[in-house]
Amino acid sequence: MTLVSKYLIYLGTIPFIFFSVIIAYKINEMPNYSNLDFETIISVYTIAIISFISGSHWAQSSKVNNLLTTLILISSNIIVVLIWFAYLFLIFEVFIFISSIILVVLLYIEKILLSEVLCSKTYYHHRVFATSIVLISFCLMLYNRISF
Repeated sequence: MTLVSKYLIYLGTIPFIFFSVIIAYKINEMPNYSNLDFETIISVYTIAIISFISGSHWAQSSKVNNLLTTLILISSNIIVVLIWFAYLFLIFEVFIFISSIILVVLLYIEKILLSEVLCSKTYYHHRVFATSIVLISFCLMLYNRISF
């Protein structure tokens, strides 16, 4: 694992941290020059991250041809379609909850890739830490959305 890869993993968590703080302070919209709200921004970013991770699983799994890696290839497609439908049809809180579950599933797939020696132990440990940061950010978002 390169130093750049390590930093990129953690840089990817910054928007989650930033928007959990924004939501905590009950700021709901971008400045007047944009018609986007923070829920849309974080939702679309979440879709991008989940798609990226699923794509990396695709790349790692395509190196080996066995039943396990075939299942990972199929699951990566199902995960991307599932998160897209969750965004289209569910409210923000449910979308974040489903995203959390998907991130844990993706981490479990990373563990499988590690056991198949398709990713390094160092990479896996950084992914665990980064996923933990994102899950904590999601918890803060949900807590601040449902607290009165």
